[in-house]
Amino acid sequence: MKKIMFFAAAIALLVACSNVKCNAKGDGNGALERDSVKDSTAFHEGGHDISVYVSIVFPKGNEALECGVTKFIGEFTGVDSTGTMTDVKTIARHYVENGAKQLKGMVFYKGDDRNAPSLSLNLSMGVMYENDRFLTMSAQQETYLGGAHGSLNTVGMTFSKADGKVIGKEILAQDKLNDIRKELTKRLNEMFLRLSDGDTEKAFSLKEDESGKPYVVELPSSGIFISGDDVVFRYQQYEIAPYVFGTPEAKISLQELKNNGWLEAEFAKSLEK
Repeated sequence: MKKIMFFAAAIALLVACSNVKCNAKGDGNGALERDSVKDSTAFHEGGHDISVYVSIVFPKGNEALECGVTKFIGEFTGVDSTGTMTDVKTIARHYVENGAKQLKGMVFYKGDDRNAPSLSLNLSMGVMYENDRFLTMSAQQETYLGGAHGSLNTVGMTFSKADGKVIGKEILAQDKLNDIRKELTKRLNEMFLRLSDGDTEKAFSLKEDESGKPYVVELPSSGIFISGDDVVFRYQQYEIAPYVFGTPEAKISLQELKNNGWLEAEFAKSLEK
């Protein structure tokens, strides 16, 4: 069966967001106003109920930030790979239309209509965290194409209010990435053990790689983000663990990263201001 490629394209393009160039200056003082867009469609095709729904909440009142966030929305949805759209409402409409076409193209059930699974694509994007200097957007896409279960993809992305640019992996000290990865591996193993009620036989383990050497996780493919006092390292389904563990994540506080020398020097210094 064909798979919807929105999120696959989005992951590949998230790095491009970090190179967003917005000419306007930002404003890092105070909370911003927010606007919202909702759009949806629902119909019946080939024995299936099909629905697509999108809800997006985004910041207003900071031109540079609006530019960066809008580009992120366009790229994550797969609607605007060039990052040229400036209207979130238009992006949402295209997402619904494209999603409906793709889901319609996946219809294959030929039996009793009463047994046909409903196919759905649901996207929710909004402001996860905001302080005077940063704003973090969340994006969550749930897809059900039939079968035993659906899929969930969820990311966060932090933007600077000063210039609308992404604050991502570059805030980590590049010569300390292996130390950070080891700490993430430790915390993730502890989490998997807790989720397995302490049963080491059932817990998914990151202790060894295929050659029997100690396994160390890579940084998340979709990047990192800031939430409150923490940097969040969130992994997608199947990226490092079975489906049952969902989208695993580990957090390391900004203070701990700074104390360990794991933050890029200039960014660490900026936290003191």
